[in-house]
Amino acid sequence: MTGKAGAPYKGKQYLNYRCSRGTKSRALCSFYNSHSAPKLERAVLEYLGQFSDPELVQAHLAAAETQEIKSRESELEDVERALKDLEAQFTKHLDFLKRDILNEKEFVKANEACRSQVEGLQIRQNELDRWVEKQSGITSAAERLPGEIKTFLEDFQGMDVRRQKSHLQTLLKAAYVYGHDTIELEFRK
Repeated sequence: MTGKAGAPYKGKQYLNYRCSRGTKSRALCSFYNSHSAPKLERAVLEYLGQFSDPELVQAHLAAAETQEIKSRESELEDVERALKDLEAQFTKHLDFLKRDILNEKEFVKANEACRSQVEGLQIRQNELDRWVEKQSGITSAAERLPGEIKTFLEDFQGMDVRRQKSHLQTLLKAAYVYGHDTIELEFRK
């Protein structure tokens, strides 16, 4: 959506957002799509304001990631268990070698399959460890997020309109308005 200032009426300037595709061509957006700037901005700020509450942020994160965290943690436990089993198997073969039950060729042959499995499991363990570390970073960011959003909202309300719009453009990718009561916001990544 692009900002548009309407003609002054009774000493007041009316600001609107228009569909950016519709302003380029009627073929891209066939119906008139213009919305009051203060109403749309208020809706965006109300939505962002939800995340200034630390408990609500934690609830959103917990709901989104609980299942994935559990599955990754159980997979990490399985990988660690398999690595311990392979280490025990290697130790057993080494003991057989020391007691001359196995010769060196048999020892190498017995541990060749184990070695390839260990490499694959260690790669997977490293991936899972990095993921768990990343999740702890997300958790610490979630703890900081409410305070940052609260200060952003306070600063945002003190800015002039042009700076407010430029900040909203960095946050929002698109805003879809359905009827007169529903707004869908698409944020930039």
